Amino acid sequence: MSTQTTEAGIAAVLEGERARLRAFCSGDVATLDRLLSDELTYTHSNGMIEGKAPFLERLAAGRVRFANGEVSEASVRLLGDTAIYNGRFGLTVISGEREVHLDSRQLSVWQRHSDGQWQQIATASSRIPPEPS
Repeated sequence: MSTQTTEAGIAAVLEGERARLRAFCSGDVATLDRLLSDELTYTHSNGMIEGKAPFLERLAAGRVRFANGEVSEASVRLLGDTAIYNGRFGLTVISGEREVHLDSRQLSVWQRHSDGQWQQIATASSRIPPEPS
């Protein structure tokens, strides 16, 4: 893989992650449908495992909402048509009357399809505990 191809792949995955977080926070189900693979495995920071369809259904119905998404660290390694993303993000999760701010690490796997488009096929986040006071 050429350096130019590698740089373009890394840039595409980083932009995909930024677009995914923006879509989470705006409730943009159409963008998420495009960015997330139908085979997505999403392991939430609370340990719940969910597929693409159930997650998008909850988001579209307003049963879960997100706000204040911000990435503070991000790196990507390309392995052919697969990319491994590691990042750190802050996000507010709103479920019913409950709001929880998360500081989390994320590990995601992205796959490049034959048309050149990248989709996330797996993601897992882990909460970072608050610093002791």
